[in-house]
Amino acid sequence: MFGYRVPAPNEALLISGRKQRGADALPFKIVTGHGTFVVPVFSKATRLTLAMQEAEVEEDCYT
Repeated sequence: MFGYRVPAPNEALLISGRKQRGADALPFKIVTGHGTFVVPVFSKATRLTLAMQEAEVEEDCYT
């Protein structure tokens, strides 16, 4: 369907460009787990991966 976007199970959609409602609203909307309509002229959808990434951490611990 035109303008309907569904994120993959390991992704989130960040929808920006339209004003969000509420006094403490973020400038973008985060969508996970379901689809949403994105009007290409007024808003933009960007995919954000939620995959785990490894990082090595070395810390000396004293007990």
